[in-house]
Amino acid sequence: GDEIARHRLSHDKGAVIKNRDHYRDKAQRIQTLETEITDQLGEDAGQRLCALLKQTNGNIYKDQLVGLKTLLKQFHISPALLRYLCDRSRLATSEIQDLLIIYQRHPERFGEGSLEQPGSPDKSTSDSLRQYAQIAEEAPYEHIH
Repeated sequence: GDEIARHRLSHDKGAVIKNRDHYRDKAQRIQTLETEITDQLGEDAGQRLCALLKQTNGNIYKDQLVGLKTLLKQFHISPALLRYLCDRSRLATSEIQDLLIIYQRHPERFGEGSLEQPGSPDKSTSDSLRQYAQIAEEAPYEHIH
């Protein structure tokens, strides 16, 4: 006597109403995405990024994985940037995209490149940027954007 499903009735002759979502194995898709990401980034980094995405955006975790996979096709993630991403306490695919764009323009901000190059920030500027990044990471997202 328990209701297990509810579907709308069609008033059209011969029409079939089907919820295609019933035929998907969502857990399998997530596992496949996680495996593809860890294969590309390495076991440690891949698992850490997936865990951060799940912790930060659990309700849209699969979408975050799809987004990360798309970004990995478009961008190369350097070891320095990958370490920076893995060290964060929260993470979303949109933030990864922003950081990838910033990295392309200023790799020295992520510990790559010589700070002594002409036009590069000095050590105090670099330290200030790191402090700001730490504050931004700890603050609630809506307060800094």
